[in-house]
Amino acid sequence: MSEPLLPDLPPALETLALSLYPEPELARRALLAPWPLLRFRSAYDERALWASTAQLGHEEVTRRASFDRMLQDEREPFQRVDQPYFVGPFTSGTLRSPYPELTDSDFWCFVVLHGTEERARVFMEHRLVPGLGFKTTVAYLRAAHRPVGMAKRLLAMLRPPRVTDPRADAYWSQSELLQPVFV
Repeated sequence: MSEPLLPDLPPALETLALSLYPEPELARRALLAPWPLLRFRSAYDERALWASTAQLGHEEVTRRASFDRMLQDEREPFQRVDQPYFVGPFTSGTLRSPYPELTDSDFWCFVVLHGTEERARVFMEHRLVPGLGFKTTVAYLRAAHRPVGMAKRLLAMLRPPRVTDPRADAYWSQSELLQPVFV
């Protein structure tokens, strides 16, 4: 028997990945890739969803189906080993995030969105983004990671908790720059 693609990988998830991707390296990349639509989680992060369908509740079944759809429908970034990919376990990726506010895998999502690392950096460092309060994406992410002062903490206690993720805000705002949404 051949070696598994990744440690602790449920057979159902391994079978799915190998059926969708032409090489084991590309299947590993797809399993380890974060999906912005799914809170920047990877199928590998949530591999328990494929362990046994008998124990899954409605939310878990829905989440698994979402991952299955993403793995099947969004295969473009996993067609060739020479495509940019983040440094990660069990892969040959070399892409590193130049921003401390984004992990290598988070930055990879922006590279995929923009097509190249250079273009992603230009959009993130130099474009003012309406959805981010007319800040650059990097400035927005830095501000989101800055410790808040006493006055802001006090105001935060009086307001409902913020449920958005700055990475997601930045990603979707960058998406809108490429494909504006008109209402």
